[in-house]
Amino acid sequence: MVFTSVVFLFFFMPLSLLYHVLPKNIKLRNLYLLAISLLFYIYGEGKNVILMLIAILTSHIGSVLISRYPNRKKPILIISVSIMLSQLFIFKYLGFATEILSGFTNIKPVDIVMPIGISFFTFQAISYLVDVYRGDSPARNVFDAALYVSLFPQLVAGPIVRYDTVAKELKSRTVSLDGFSYGLDRFLIGFSMKMLLSNPFGKIADAAFNLNMSGSLYFQMALIGGIAYTLHIYYDFAAYSHMAIGMGKMFGFNFLENFNYPYISKNIKEFWRRWHISLSSYFKDYVYIPLGGNRCSKTRNIFNLLVVWFLTGLWHGAGYTFIVWGLYNFMLLMIERYVFKDKFKSHIVTMALVVIGWIIFRAESMGLALNYFKSFLNFTIPEGRTWLYYILQNKLEWIFGILLISPWAGKMLDKNKFIKRALLLILFIVSVLRLFTDSFNPFIYFRF
Repeated sequence: MVFTSVVFLFFFMPLSLLYHVLPKNIKLRNLYLLAISLLFYIYGEGKNVILMLIAILTSHIGSVLISRYPNRKKPILIISVSIMLSQLFIFKYLGFATEILSGFTNIKPVDIVMPIGISFFTFQAISYLVDVYRGDSPARNVFDAALYVSLFPQLVAGPIVRYDTVAKELKSRTVSLDGFSYGLDRFLIGFSMKMLLSNPFGKIADAAFNLNMSGSLYFQMALIGGIAYTLHIYYDFAAYSHMAIGMGKMFGFNFLENFNYPYISKNIKEFWRRWHISLSSYFKDYVYIPLGGNRCSKTRNIFNLLVVWFLTGLWHGAGYTFIVWGLYNFMLLMIERYVFKDKFKSHIVTMALVVIGWIIFRAESMGLALNYFKSFLNFTIPEGRTWLYYILQNKLEWIFGILLISPWAGKMLDKNKFIKRALLLILFIVSVLRLFTDSFNPFIYFRF
């Protein structure tokens, strides 16, 4: 179930908000949120909810055993994490692994449909377990642990939430009128961002990449498509994060920010401090630092970063393009750190490099990615295919899509809450009308 669907907007969200008419008993309210969170996942994924329940039980039982038997905590951690990673491997990476093996063995590729959000709930369950291993207290009961992992606002596309972020709120929380209003504002911002910016840019990007598949992509369309996808993936994922943070706030949870205007960055290092903050923080704390971080030799540090970026690429998808994209970012960061020594800064150069990376990320294969880049040398516009159409038909989207990558508009609106609320209401109405008239409504990060 996606947030920008009729079912969610007019059935599930009102059902979830009945939470506020329940007696002010935290255990009862937690059980209600757990029930509707499981319903949310079952509606879209059916029996795959079993995989999430396995992750919840494995992490919670493991955390309880670690706290009770500290002398045996390492084997308990290894066994528990292995169970969860094995599940992730089977349903996300087994098909890719057998595809590779089929090239030089008799093994036939297997085709397994990946459950939505499996990477997110697996990573959260693992982080909970590891934090208990490091000394944190486990959840007071399995229901709190289950709610932490399954809480529907952040379940299928993040942000990745640490247990210590919400531990106190699982035991006691209140929702003020100001807090609820702020959460509703964030939800409306995300909903409008998704329907009015992300989806139009997604259509333009799809048109360009479809031309690339047919071998008829040309310079102007390649440029427009690359920029459109860059805006599409940002407004798509940022929109979801806005909605997730907003709905969390409406129930009394304070999720950390996941985006901080990444497209105003002046180098790749800054970009990754601003983009998908929860994932970058996760890899830093649970992979990079345990490997030794930067408190080691230069060679070892480079190796540590190589592992992190290989896994970052692989986390986003089981395919060569994702791995190459991860290694591409690793290469850029190494050049910044060791060649330019973090002194070279340019917004234009950074964004050009980011667009190149997103083209690799979006391409169906590395061969098609290379063909896309070759299209930048094709200046012949085929008859009947005009790139101007995609600009003029979506001129308002281009204007606001570029303007809103910086924080200035938000700061201006925050100065007058009445105007902001009125504008959000208008945008919501327009977005709902778009929802009923437009069938193009994917969420990119659902597949991760």
